[in-house]
Amino acid sequence: MAKIIVALLMVTLATVPTQAAESRAFANDPVIPGVCAVGRNLYPEGSTWYLKDCVRAHCSRTGTSMLVTYQSCGHVGTLPNCKMVSDNTKIYPDCCPTSVCPK
Repeated sequence: MAKIIVALLMVTLATVPTQAAESRAFANDPVIPGVCAVGRNLYPEGSTWYLKDCVRAHCSRTGTSMLVTYQSCGHVGTLPNCKMVSDNTKIYPDCCPTSVCPK
């Protein structure tokens, strides 16, 4: 019975991604208030856009500052004989890798 429980726990842990990775950066534009300045691009408050490598960015306000929140895939564990599969033609979070095991 204990072996079955351990096996089920391993399968569950191997197929459930962890929380997404997230980072934040202040992005005030010195000339235009209320937008996030990222490189040469300006994004209005509340906008969401997608970057290569399976990343989502979102512009928001925090107090008097503009903030860009970046989210990317968390880590996914996998069991032996399983492989990680991702689809880079999709946008976050559908492009995140998942563990696929033979049936």
